[in-house]
Amino acid sequence: MKKIYGAALVILIIAVISWVYISNKQSAHSDEYYMGIALDLAKHHPQLPFSAIIINDQTGEVLAEGLNESTENPILHAEIVVINNAIKNHPATDWKHATLYSTAEPCPMCQGAIIWMGIHRVVFGSSTQYLKTHGWPVIDLAATDLNHKAAFYSGVIKGGVLANKTDTLFIK
Repeated sequence: MKKIYGAALVILIIAVISWVYISNKQSAHSDEYYMGIALDLAKHHPQLPFSAIIINDQTGEVLAEGLNESTENPILHAEIVVINNAIKNHPATDWKHATLYSTAEPCPMCQGAIIWMGIHRVVFGSSTQYLKTHGWPVIDLAATDLNHKAAFYSGVIKGGVLANKTDTLFIK
C-alpha cells in the first residue's frame, strides 16, 4: 500500500512541476509579457513614450524595436520605426506570422503601414481616446475603423493591454 501511495505522490509531484513549467512558459509569451518589453523601452524615452516591438508569433523572438523619433522626422512614429527596423533586419519574414505591440493605439498613418505590411495582429496599451483626453495631438480615428476600410486585410487588434501602466506614461 505504501508503494502505491509513494508512486501516486511521485506522479502528482511530476504533474505539478510540469503544470508550473508549462504555465510559466505560456506566461513568458503572453501579450502582457511582450507589452512589458514595449513599456520598458518607452520608459527610456519619457518625453515621447511611444514605443513598439514586433515579434515572430511562431518563435516568440523579438524581431525589432522602435521608439518615436518624430522630433527628427514627423512620420517616424514608433510603429513606422519598428517596421523599418524589422524589414532591414529580417527582410524574408512572413509578416502574417508577426504581432506588433505598441504602448499606444496606432494612428491612421501607422495602422495603414501595418495593414500594407500584412502584420496580422496588433496589441496596444493606451487608446487614442485616452491620449486625446490627456492633451496629445491625435487623429481621432480608431485603428479598428481603418481595418474595416481595408477589405483585403483580416488583421486583429487588441487594445488595453497593461493600459493601467501605459496610461501613466502619457499623463502630461
